[in-house]
Amino acid sequence: MRVIRTSFIIVFCIVGALFLAYQGVYWMVQNNKKAQYAELVSFFDSKEVRTEIEQVIKSEDPHAFTEAGVIKKYELDYDSMGVRTGRSIRVLINDDPSLNIGVKYIFVNNKWEISIVTMSYELQILLESKE
Repeated sequence: MRVIRTSFIIVFCIVGALFLAYQGVYWMVQNNKKAQYAELVSFFDSKEVRTEIEQVIKSEDPHAFTEAGVIKKYELDYDSMGVRTGRSIRVLINDDPSLNIGVKYIFVNNKWEISIVTMSYELQILLESKE
């Protein structure tokens, strides 16, 4: 009886230690994700990045942000942020999810630069119809 009780206590302590270790690792991963998300939001909210995005928009629609332009306003879709081989985000145009521009930044020569810009098919058609 004493051996069973001792074995139970040892197993209980091992399981408890494993559980605490798992919780600690889980907490560290979640904290890292929150920090990474906050870093991305501050990156895309920076004045330099917003200026570059506005330049991309104006290169596609020279009359952007005016009554004559197709593109009246834009909004960054923070739920679409990614960090696989750089930093990417989707830019929603005129509050319409089907009208969007994808922007990707890569780290080159100690600074972040735009590397890829994609445009939704619907936005391309809309811009071509206004020309």
